Amino acid sequence: MPKGVYPRRSQPLAERFWEKVNPPCCNPAHLFLGTAAENNRDAHIKRRHVFGDRHHSRRHPEHVRRGERHHAARLTAAQVRDIRHRASLGESQRLLASDFGVSRSNIGLIVTGKTWRAAS
Repeated sequence: MPKGVYPRRSQPLAERFWEKVNPPCCNPAHLFLGTAAENNRDAHIKRRHVFGDRHHSRRHPEHVRRGERHHAARLTAAQVRDIRHRASLGESQRLLASDFGVSRSNIGLIVTGKTWRAAS
């Protein structure tokens, strides 16, 4: 196949997947065209997808940064408790969001316990 010409619905060279069992090998002759579904199926068969109990976050939960320890956290655990308390008193999520400088949807996730589960 000429360089840069791909069959319809295939991925570009950067997204091709390996035919060999040796992932560090970078020989272009060992690559073949495939769709994202074929790539995922191949990785699953060769056990290159890590999920479930084999996933790093399951094996080492202490390494997962949650709550205030997360680099992008904009709230503290005390603020989250305050949000939940004020919401239980009937204060609107829109008002809470503006008071704490976060989105209304973020407040909704906090109030329902879908995020910040550890802060109770």
